[in-house]
Amino acid sequence: MSTINPPAFCVQALPRPARLSRVNFPPASACIYCDTTRYSDRVERRTDEHVVPYALGGTLVIPAASCESCQRDTSRFEREIARDSYRAMRTLHGYPTRRPDEVPRTLPVNFTYSSGTIERVQVPIEEVPIRVVVPRFELAPFAPAAPGFPAPLAIGMSAITIEDDNTFRRKWDSLKERHRKHASGYELATAPFGPFAFARLVYKIGVGLLAIERPDLLSRTLVRARIAAAARFQLHDLFSAPAPSLDDGFFRARLFTAPDGNAAALFAGVRLFGALDATEHFCRLMRWDERSDLNVHFDATGRVTT
Repeated sequence: MSTINPPAFCVQALPRPARLSRVNFPPASACIYCDTTRYSDRVERRTDEHVVPYALGGTLVIPAASCESCQRDTSRFEREIARDSYRAMRTLHGYPTRRPDEVPRTLPVNFTYSSGTIERVQVPIEEVPIRVVVPRFELAPFAPAAPGFPAPLAIGMSAITIEDDNTFRRKWDSLKERHRKHASGYELATAPFGPFAFARLVYKIGVGLLAIERPDLLSRTLVRARIAAAARFQLHDLFSAPAPSLDDGFFRARLFTAPDGNAAALFAGVRLFGALDATEHFCRLMRWDERSDLNVHFDATGRVTT
């Protein structure tokens, strides 16, 4: 049974990511998630697939890689992450969007009064001190022990500001004064963070990396089945580990082999907000029985090292 630990608090600023061009890889021969060769019964060509979601700055694209059913499943948790959990962060820092007319200009804040009344007020987004939640899964088996990481089969969560310390605290101090002086308290009325949607996103990115580098192995990984919304969730193939801080807002991803108990396994690793969160998230893709190891790195410009 998984547990969710109370958030810790820390402060770090997030740089604005630059706009980079789409990077196309060879088209898939079938849906990378289920092996279907058509998009649907009525449409033949499958849709293109961003390995990292476009809304989170993803540039790596596999043409003809997803059928209608799998696109619906992946879009569901991608929307939860991009539009609910990280929408305010994406707005403030200029992350790409296909719907610029829907970019919010305000955020809801709940002001509480001594009578128990709660009033929701729309506050300009630039005046709201914003924190985002980043999950941390159990410590990766190939990583050294790290203080603050959760116990096995637990999800820890860190609440992190996306502005510098002085700006964040100034906004908190001025929020009530500027909008509701007589309120006794206030909090952001944002959607709750979905750790399982984030976990499925890690799985999905791992499958995409495997489809780029070793599509012949896709049928061997059980991770594909866990992307579907109705699938039984598995925590024991998800890990996190400390990672060096990055100086930009880009993602980093990799495929690599590492010891796993008495054997070896193929893992995928991803860092979505490298300057915001010094954590890398991993999923175990499969047991590794081949003689040669695999170690491939990707960034927003494509495959960078092998």
